[in-house]
Amino acid sequence: MINHKLILEVQCSHLSLERLLERQKGYNKEKYHTIWLLDRKLWLKNTLSQLQKQFLNFSKWLGFYCYEADIENNEIRLKYMIHEDIRGRVHYLTKSCSLTDNIYLLFRYPFMIGNILSLKIKISANMRQYIQQQLYFKNPKWLKKQEEAYLKGYNILLDCDKSYYPQVFPPHSKLDFCLIDQKLGEYYDKFKKFYCKEESKKQIQIVYSPCFYVKIK
Repeated sequence: MINHKLILEVQCSHLSLERLLERQKGYNKEKYHTIWLLDRKLWLKNTLSQLQKQFLNFSKWLGFYCYEADIENNEIRLKYMIHEDIRGRVHYLTKSCSLTDNIYLLFRYPFMIGNILSLKIKISANMRQYIQQQLYFKNPKWLKKQEEAYLKGYNILLDCDKSYYPQVFPPHSKLDFCLIDQKLGEYYDKFKKFYCKEESKKQIQIVYSPCFYVKIK
């Protein structure tokens, strides 16, 4: 605890969502501002788990972000502009700070930057082949999409390269994000509408800070 207001919490191992929500609720009740630092076992890699999503914060400049503690290399990393693509892969930018430097500048960065950021992400050129593979291996996500499509009278493999754009989105969670107070519904809607106006035959999708799409208080 720092100055009876800020808590730096290093999470070294996996824990249940229920336990995390309980701990965060306790901090909120006492009006503590909590910064979670993810240790090695919880670092962002190729995909986002439901637990990792609950450690995400949000700002209108950086979008979704989180902090990682790398004790071995004596640094803290800020991973920001976090997005997921249609295959479930995670994409982000990274900013690092040595533990010997002023780490509080890194903690204030999400609110101080004041510039709209962008991230270029290569997208899949052949969604048909990818979806066929997922259906062959009985991926539950794509089996459900196939079932929903059949009920509506169409086939997800028809014209799918055009249909699946945009391919990169901000993270969504089945549960409310426990560290995020902002209402994100309008941001999600404006994000999708922005890319629906673009040409679908692209190899790169560029995503921007949330305030590029919508005014967020």
